[in-house]
Amino acid sequence: MGASLQSPRAALGLLVLIVALGPAGCDGSDGYGSWSCDGPLQFADANLEQTVRDAVGEPTGDILADDVSQLVYLEASSRQIALLDGIQCLTALTELYLGDNQISDIGPLERLTSLQDLVLEVNGIADIGPLEGLTDLATLSLHSNEVSDLAPLVANAGLGEGDVVWLADNPLEMGEQAANIEALEDRGVTLVF
Repeated sequence: MGASLQSPRAALGLLVLIVALGPAGCDGSDGYGSWSCDGPLQFADANLEQTVRDAVGEPTGDILADDVSQLVYLEASSRQIALLDGIQCLTALTELYLGDNQISDIGPLERLTSLQDLVLEVNGIADIGPLEGLTDLATLSLHSNEVSDLAPLVANAGLGEGDVVWLADNPLEMGEQAANIEALEDRGVTLVF
């Protein structure tokens, strides 16, 4: 009898948890909201959405995956962008300029694996872990942020000979990061402090 009372309670508890958490992550998304790259694209930040609209020539109406499928370059510097949710659907991007904004979470960039040139300077970024899998990067500007750990760049197997990373004006403890700096330089990465 006790088991039959606990089963409905457990089921009710699970249902309450699912409702409380909402659909995020249940739609095949990557954990950054419930944004889907199927159907009309959504952006958490109106300034980012307007920048994408300008780039693809869609001043009004829905922005669809087909509208951005050929978008390889996006200039979004100095646009007062704070949130990147939705940008993960712009998978054709090879050049992305997001300098001088109010960005702190770059998680949505982790799906942009075609990126070669990425400018994130003058933001509030501390965690660069999402850059670990962007193995096509050739130039990366992170100066004037809050970066203190270069381990994600060392873990990025694509960074190597001829690639350049700008890191000036970050709270890097050079002594603590010496092994990471050496590892990157040994692979031929030019680090600019």
